[in-house]
Amino acid sequence: MNNPAAKTSVSFREYARFLRRYLSRRVPLVLALGVTLLVSISLQIINPQILRSFIDNARAGAADSLLTRLALIFIGVAVSQQLIGVLVVFITENLGWASTNDLRLDLARHTLGLDMSFHAAHTPGEMIERIDGDVMALSNFFSQFILQVFGNLLLVAGILLVLLREDWRISLSLTAFVALTMFVLLRLANISVSSWE
Repeated sequence: MNNPAAKTSVSFREYARFLRRYLSRRVPLVLALGVTLLVSISLQIINPQILRSFIDNARAGAADSLLTRLALIFIGVAVSQQLIGVLVVFITENLGWASTNDLRLDLARHTLGLDMSFHAAHTPGEMIERIDGDVMALSNFFSQFILQVFGNLLLVAGILLVLLREDWRISLSLTAFVALTMFVLLRLANISVSSWE
């Protein structure tokens, strides 16, 4: 807080300890998020398989009753997927707010315990921005990280597993492509973070 421009390096272990500290108080929400996220991803993987079955059966001249049943299952899974997606966002936002409120409380207690020379050097507006504004940015980051990055990683892993069942060569080539893409994105992230700082 003394020098905002000072570059600090945080290890993965410190990130893990930070997350464990603030998420361990919310174990039921974390478990609910894990279950709903896995269900949402599973539905995203299952629904195209149902559509494929519908198309294959329609081309083979299957009975209308079977096609109707497959269409209704497809619609039911799609609606369920949307409802579960809303539930995932709801749980993620609740978890983010609850965890960052704990962080705000800890930061406020810490800063109130500092000596008067610190408070004389920093304006109240700066303190509010650091305690509330920076924590809000952190909350947005965590909710986006869980939903977009972690959720999409699980989705890609699930898709690669389904492709492995279909054709191992396609799955292997796409796995290599995903690994290369992740490597390039991580390298670009390291470049962009230093430029942003």
